[in-house]
Amino acid sequence: MKEMFTESDRHFIGLLHDTINRMANNSANCKNWLLAILTAVVAYVASNPESSNLLWLIIIIDVLFYWLDSYYLQLENNFRDLEADFVTKVCNFGTQEAENQDYNKYLYDFNFTRLDKDNVKIVCKNMKKALKSNATWPFYLTILIVTLIAYFMISDIDFNICINCCHCCK
Repeated sequence: MKEMFTESDRHFIGLLHDTINRMANNSANCKNWLLAILTAVVAYVASNPESSNLLWLIIIIDVLFYWLDSYYLQLENNFRDLEADFVTKVCNFGTQEAENQDYNKYLYDFNFTRLDKDNVKIVCKNMKKALKSNATWPFYLTILIVTLIAYFMISDIDFNICINCCHCCK
């Protein structure tokens, strides 16, 4: 019985797995770097309240890291799609429809952004999926909310919340 995957196939799939792991690590590093920058800026602003406008910089950095994190997640999804496509082609190799295709052109083909219409749609779909992912937007939205709260608490703006707790509100 013929073995399904050759040594070259397994090596290619291993390269794809390594790339997927790198993209996942890059995504995690985006979150780590943002937290480090956020901590440094908030600590600086807390010690120098007159520089509370620096907290607006966190909002810009938050949006940039959100996009970068989503980009890495999109690349990870693209490589997962490439792996699924390759495994499907390997499994179909030998059937009537796959005999008409050049099997070797898919081996070591990391060009997932081919400029035909279908693949551009897949890349855009993966980016939208990454932007809406539960791994990205809740984290960055929380950072945004915490930054706004910190800004209003540290700045000179009155941020008093009173719920008829004493005679001063009446």
